[in-house]
Amino acid sequence: MAKEICGIHFSPIHWTLQANKVQGRTLVDPSSGNNPLNSLNANAVIDSVCGRIVHPIIEDMIDMLLSFIEQNESFENIISWKRDMAGAFTLLNILAEYVRLCAYELTFGLPMFYISVLWTL
Repeated sequence: MAKEICGIHFSPIHWTLQANKVQGRTLVDPSSGNNPLNSLNANAVIDSVCGRIVHPIIEDMIDMLLSFIEQNESFENIISWKRDMAGAFTLLNILAEYVRLCAYELTFGLPMFYISVLWTL
């Protein structure tokens, strides 16, 4: 039945190795297949709607830190950390009308969808 949903998009999902974890992790690739969700065209649409997102590189972060120290004449109370959000994709709320784009075909052709939440105010 899932394969008959209008506009459904199945992304490949599989298991892969992960450093320091015997159990590995799942890997989803929405940029592959005949109709990739993550493509140059998709990036262009996002850029036009949201503006271009540019993540700072380590040199940019060091420059920001040095600028802060220079402006405040101190570095005594600076704390820096890096955090990786485990399972970050699954922390997203996906609108019900777009869940069909987040389908995955598991072993034996079983479909999987992430949970969706439709918020209305």
